[in-house]
Amino acid sequence: MAFESANFSNWYASAELRYRPEFRLRSGTEIIPDIGAGVETVLGEQDYTLRANFANGIGPTFDVIGPPRQPTSAIVDVGLTLKGRPGNVIYLRASGRANGSAESGLISFGGLFRL
Repeated sequence: MAFESANFSNWYASAELRYRPEFRLRSGTEIIPDIGAGVETVLGEQDYTLRANFANGIGPTFDVIGPPRQPTSAIVDVGLTLKGRPGNVIYLRASGRANGSAESGLISFGGLFRL
């Protein structure tokens, strides 16, 4: 198979609303819940088609069509951060994205601890 060179360029535009209040306990520990929701859209080419032919050049060229793509995705983020003394931090986050029937997600956690 031989494919003609193709360049696909896209731009992404997104908007998100985020709510992140901070609560301080009597012990000095801070609890910070975090939630966000938004939308992302792809601007630019939506047609991912390549022109191909057999490597030996026999036969006509034909198109190889890429997967269909939904231009707009919904985005959701949730998280929780705990800040203790003296500068210790623990966090847990979950992020997700959905467009059409395609979904993806990520869960992360970590922290910063001083001895």
